[in-house]
Amino acid sequence: MNVIIIYDITDDKLRRQISEELKNFGLERIGYSAFCGSISKKALRALEQRLNILIESDVLHIVPLCKFCFQKIRLLGRADLPENFEDFVL
Repeated sequence: MNVIIIYDITDDKLRRQISEELKNFGLERIGYSAFCGSISKKALRALEQRLNILIESDVLHIVPLCKFCFQKIRLLGRADLPENFEDFVL
């Protein structure tokens, strides 16, 4: 499953923890508070459980995208796709 995860975390330490959790699950940073990647449903459930423990008053959005929608992502400006972006849409 392809996902985009964006968050608004006010505490620097917590924001770093969230970022590390997302990296540990194989997701790649696409912005200061945004990640994307491919993740199994089982791993996503485990990630959600872990993040739910960490997040109390802030917000995190997990946006699942089908292959077709993921392929329609358009980047403007000088944005870079993750190195393995092609893997997400194959």
